[in-house]
Amino acid sequence: MVSELSWGQFWGVLVGGPVFVGLGGLLYWWDQRRRHGLHERPPQQEKLLRPAGHSSMVRLDALWDRFLGVTVLGAGAGMILGIAIPPCASLLYSLLVGRLSYAALQASPGYPFVISTYLFTVAALLIFIPQVFRLRSLLKEQRSYRLGLRGEQAVAEALASPGVTQPGYVAFHDVPGSGDWNVDHVVVGPGGVFVLETKTRVRRKSTNGLLDHEVAFDGRTLRFPWGYDSAAVEQVRRNAEWVREFLTGFGPKDLVIQPVIVVPGWFVRVDGCYPVKVMNARYLAEAYLPSAVRRFSRDQLEAVMRRLDDHCRTVEF
Repeated sequence: MVSELSWGQFWGVLVGGPVFVGLGGLLYWWDQRRRHGLHERPPQQEKLLRPAGHSSMVRLDALWDRFLGVTVLGAGAGMILGIAIPPCASLLYSLLVGRLSYAALQASPGYPFVISTYLFTVAALLIFIPQVFRLRSLLKEQRSYRLGLRGEQAVAEALASPGVTQPGYVAFHDVPGSGDWNVDHVVVGPGGVFVLETKTRVRRKSTNGLLDHEVAFDGRTLRFPWGYDSAAVEQVRRNAEWVREFLTGFGPKDLVIQPVIVVPGWFVRVDGCYPVKVMNARYLAEAYLPSAVRRFSRDQLEAVMRRLDDHCRTVEF
């Protein structure tokens, strides 16, 4: 015993952690086998429409799994360090001050355990430090996706208001693109097809003369009180072009595709009239869509809606 914890107890702790994780995994596997034996299946086979922010929710679930893995790995390495450092430090101090010679330690029966313990300690330290930085990165990423999710949900809630639904508009959310990306919202109605890109930004102290709640748009760049977003316009244009190609042959030849950037909770100041529109969710639902020129009937847009409905039904029950 080098400190109050014996080497046998220390190795017992090292073995106990993996045993706990292994038992948990075994129980999960057993539960999956049991459910498979009961022939569990969903009550309906038809897939559901993707809700607003579905992609963000999927990414948050994946981040949560990574967060648990990093937490367990970091906590396990931290536990090993907490247990191993005191006896290792005590032994190292004894060697440095001459209370114990290395030759005597090498001749002792516990020498292999001492060396193994030091190796475990170094390995635990090499595991622990990266997990701390990964944990910080994951928390930051989770916050970003959660903010984006709430913004898309806010826009979806506005699109469900009577001012949007009564004129005959139908909203499709999180429309899958041709790759690992999605269109936040596509709204179909009498005014045509509106491709919405939601940009959710927190408010911060102004550093450029704008009020804390204002965002200015000059046709190319969103200017927030604390920074700029020059990529949003090109992104929504690409999305609108993809939607145009996706709907080719499924609606009127003169179908209008309008790209719109929505910034929930912000007062938008637009310096001119531009092909890409920018507004907050309230203005979108209470003024912009209800006042849009009525160009198409429900029958003319039926194929468009069916095309989007089929494409957005990807959620397993």
